[in-house]
Amino acid sequence: MRKTIVTVVLLGLLIVLGVSLALGAGKTRAYAARLLERGAAPAVSASASAAPSVRPAAAAPSGSSSAAPPEPKPQVDRSLAVVGLGWDLMAPGLLAAEGLKSTDSSAFGRVGLKVSFSVATVMPEVERALASGGGAAGGADVALVPLSELVNAYERLRALDLRVFFVSGWSQGRDTLFGTSLTKLPTAGNLAVEYAGGADPLLLALLTLDLTGAALDRVKVDEHVANAVLRAKGATPLDPGAKQQDVVLSTREASRLLPYVLVAPGPQLDEREQVFADFVQGFLSGTDSLHKDRAKAARTLAALETAPEALALLHALADWEPIRLHENTALLGLSGRGALPIEALIDWQLRVRRAARVGAGTAPEQSLVDARVVTRLARSQPKLLQAPEAPKRRPATASPEPLLERSFQKDDEEAIVAAIGVLAAVFPRLDVRATPPSRAAKSRAELLDRAALRYDIDRARLLVGTVPLKTGGAALLQVLRAL
Repeated sequence: MRKTIVTVVLLGLLIVLGVSLALGAGKTRAYAARLLERGAAPAVSASASAAPSVRPAAAAPSGSSSAAPPEPKPQVDRSLAVVGLGWDLMAPGLLAAEGLKSTDSSAFGRVGLKVSFSVATVMPEVERALASGGGAAGGADVALVPLSELVNAYERLRALDLRVFFVSGWSQGRDTLFGTSLTKLPTAGNLAVEYAGGADPLLLALLTLDLTGAALDRVKVDEHVANAVLRAKGATPLDPGAKQQDVVLSTREASRLLPYVLVAPGPQLDEREQVFADFVQGFLSGTDSLHKDRAKAARTLAALETAPEALALLHALADWEPIRLHENTALLGLSGRGALPIEALIDWQLRVRRAARVGAGTAPEQSLVDARVVTRLARSQPKLLQAPEAPKRRPATASPEPLLERSFQKDDEEAIVAAIGVLAAVFPRLDVRATPPSRAAKSRAELLDRAALRYDIDRARLLVGTVPLKTGGAALLQVLRAL
């Protein structure tokens, strides 16, 4: 009897449980159906909202609404306005563009760029264009100028945050020094220097005097100086009345002293690095054309509106040397062991300006050199890295008269080795003779070996000298005239 009662009770409980489950599921399905009909999502509980959410890859479309498509990234502006100081310096860009505005078939058009060029005659025109920016009429994104002009204008253009991103070439005969031989300069009193033709001739005088070891606080410079010891002129033919013996030095010998550079504002380089890399790639196409046939380049440029005549352009194009990507990797500090990368040249120019009290000469707060464009191009276009021929050495005569000399009062080996490196870099075709009398012959040779190894100099260009030194001198360096 007891078992029967228990069985009945259990059976009753099971029936009740089954009915409850059936009713609950029905309510749940009804609730879900109402939600679907409304198209709404259930509210998130407080504890669930505290957990991190994950955005789904794509939202499923509903009958009443759909997710908004993501906004497309703004396209990078692939147009550039370029201003340059002189038709000759702008030649590679104009040849690559096939005119003052690039065509679709030009070297710039083939990489998807639209480039326009304008030629300035004085540096203030370049400054105004850069200040206006490429989006304004007469404005520019990029400038091609002598490095000395950039350094001279640095204080005025500081807010633009200009950076050197490529070196286009070197003055090679454009700038000349006349007057007293550099080995016969007065050792006391003022050194009066007259200059004309811009910042390059001025810097040719100051840097050359610094190479001789002259105290630059003795130098007095102006555009008109009576009884000048040296006269510096640039971008003009030699004076018809000047005697050949009055020519002291030119950038034909000091052919790695005054570079020409492409500059742009730092923010532009940050935002459009690839655009600038493509620009340099196109520009190098024009450099190749200029190297192949300068006469043809002069005739091509002369046909452009407002360009000088072909003969004037031919003379101007002969006085500078365009360079390629390989040299830029060294000049911008990415390869090689040269004594004068562009960063060092900028520091040197600022230092001599301060010493001679020419302008403020304020050191930049950060580097004026930006190697990102050259780095990107070297990695993406390694075929452009072909090494150029080294400047052909011009051996000295049997009894050469020095073009320039520098004496040291102390036997400071580090200073002497560094000076050898700088002289060999500035005068890449000439020999350098070193005379350290306090050393044995083997020790002298080892000194030159060390300089050659450190700065990657052809050892045949470094000669051991035996000339008598002035009283009190510990060492003498001489740059020798060629045959």
